[in-house]
Amino acid sequence: MPPAEPNDLEQLAARIADEQPVDWRELDEADTASVTGLREIEQLAQSFRHLQVSAVAPKTPTSNRFMFGNLQVLEPLGSGAQGDVWRAYDPLLDLQVALKLRKLESGVLSNQFLDEGRRLARVRQANIVSVYGAAIHGARAGIWSELVRGSPVSELLAGHGAFPPEEVRGIGLDLCHALAAVHRHGLVHGDVKCENVMREVSGRIVLMDFGAAREFELTDPGVVTGTLRYLAPEVLQGAPPSPGSDIYALGVLLFHLLTGEFPYAASELESLMQAQARGQRVRLAKLKPGTPRDLVRAVETALEADPARRHATALAFAAALAPQPHAGTSRWPLALAITLGASLLAVAAAWRGTPAWQAEASFQRVQAQGSTALADGASVAIGDRLALQFRSNQAAYVYVFDDDGSDNTGVLFPLAGIEPGNPLAAQTEYRLPGKRNGQALTWQVSSAAEREEFVVVAATQPQQELERAIASWRRAESAAATRGALGLAIAPDSAEVASKPLRRVLEQVQRDARPGEVKHWRYTFPHAR
Repeated sequence: MPPAEPNDLEQLAARIADEQPVDWRELDEADTASVTGLREIEQLAQSFRHLQVSAVAPKTPTSNRFMFGNLQVLEPLGSGAQGDVWRAYDPLLDLQVALKLRKLESGVLSNQFLDEGRRLARVRQANIVSVYGAAIHGARAGIWSELVRGSPVSELLAGHGAFPPEEVRGIGLDLCHALAAVHRHGLVHGDVKCENVMREVSGRIVLMDFGAAREFELTDPGVVTGTLRYLAPEVLQGAPPSPGSDIYALGVLLFHLLTGEFPYAASELESLMQAQARGQRVRLAKLKPGTPRDLVRAVETALEADPARRHATALAFAAALAPQPHAGTSRWPLALAITLGASLLAVAAAWRGTPAWQAEASFQRVQAQGSTALADGASVAIGDRLALQFRSNQAAYVYVFDDDGSDNTGVLFPLAGIEPGNPLAAQTEYRLPGKRNGQALTWQVSSAAEREEFVVVAATQPQQELERAIASWRRAESAAATRGALGLAIAPDSAEVASKPLRRVLEQVQRDARPGEVKHWRYTFPHAR
């Protein structure tokens, strides 16, 4: 399709302003930058409309269909196999909620139905719908939860076509963190699919419908629940659902968002199992050429027929999805420009006869019999002693952080009273955190957690923004904290996202840095079960 004309773009903007639907699929090949901008404007407009409606709408409804306990049931929202979903008003919370009522003819007992609420109430995470209560009134059981205002990604896919790769990456990261919280509580979701993922008008991704959730250690292998095309091969063959089968389902979901298709063309049970047994899976790179290679690799790994070859945990999947500088994309906006600038500096340095800056960083597991390399995504256990091996061909300033997702970022290096300090000398092999009084130190995993996550930053010049932030964080830390030379801070149960203060500082550092001046690495080490 030829680029969109200015008049066409004006008409599109007018449709958005008038709240009219737009068929974005017809514009995929049009003026990419302009159309992408208008699509983002449409999403922002929807968000602001929601906020305006929320601001002026009366909180207390004037009428209702019926009462469920003290809830005023207002209107139907949808229906599923086990229950009907209604919009309701909770006067105690002064809040509109989503109320799911068990269907009398569903065959599911009330206590079984309420199990969904009990399971979900155990999990608290930003990308998981929050449960407020559950009860039985009369002959009906009900669960009420937050009312998510938005659309299932299945509807967005049907209305707008395949999602852009970087949007899929972001959705995948959010859902990986949601599943990590689910799995940490000993549960499997069991029905991860596009219909059960909502994009709120604010843009938040929310995992919904835990009706198929089970405790994976107690799951009856003879009972298969879920949606056929999202079920892992081992589940179709009779194995119980597991965190690995949730990871497979998430791989199918991301594949579907990227392509509009499914990894296997078959849609019936027998033909699907035959296709899986024969390895007749459509390859993402072939179906969607141009998709970033690291994203293709992450999704394809999740879709492996053998569970042992998939990502070990949801957080390992997240680590594979996260944009890496060497993969052609970056967590920070100017990474591509920095990479290109570094290449030009390398050419200029070679012309002058001065070698370009090179730095290497890798984690080690330190044991009495020696040290072994610890690859990103490898598991760690309580008692493990970790160190960072660092070497640079130029003097370098190094900063190491324990990114637990909270507002209290742990500074692991540099440390007061520990040698060496910044800058680290050129052409020297360092094992950090270093030494105190001549005795080598390590960071030790001291408590159970979901994972340890580290950010390492190296620069050829001192980074003033980081230095100021470090000073501030140190003042906020308790003297009894286990961070630093003698231990690692353990992420709290609710921490599933990167630390906002750390992210803000790193983004500022990346914006201010000259080309080739700053390098960064991120490592995620899940805890062994």
